[in-house]
Amino acid sequence: MLHEAPQVATPFAVQTMLFLLVAFPLLAQLGGAAVDPRVARQLKAAGLDYTVDSDGDYRVLLTFDDERSQVVFVNSETEFFQGMEIREVWSIAARFEGTVPQDLARALLEQNARLKFGAWSVETSGTTSVVVFRVHLDANTDGKTLRAAIEHVGIVADELEKELSEADDF
Repeated sequence: MLHEAPQVATPFAVQTMLFLLVAFPLLAQLGGAAVDPRVARQLKAAGLDYTVDSDGDYRVLLTFDDERSQVVFVNSETEFFQGMEIREVWSIAARFEGTVPQDLARALLEQNARLKFGAWSVETSGTTSVVVFRVHLDANTDGKTLRAAIEHVGIVADELEKELSEADDF
């Protein structure tokens, strides 16, 4: 039985493999900071000014007639559900040390049942909890629809913030 000589990797193949071993973990870490240029085009079409944060998400500052304001974020990162690419638009309405008061959590759940678009959620990091209003929409939506979603999120979040506090923190 004849044995074939083992194939020896060429220097180019070895260099390529080493590059990939080093580059892929670095690219994975940077992946969260990728900015989706579609959002910039949509916001421009909607006539909205924005900045981009360190996570690569778009930050839109809404100002209201009552001299209040609300920051709304449009995530660059998208998610997929059964072939649909979905983008999240969200805003913080309240922050608590510890857990969200039980009566507020129940009221938000009840409001979720009546909302046509969007929902309340609570996120906890360490000992801090934040109440967030968010909507999910088609990542390739037009500027007009994205603007409507941003305005809806900002108005709903600011209304709760006003209800809970005199402050205009978010």
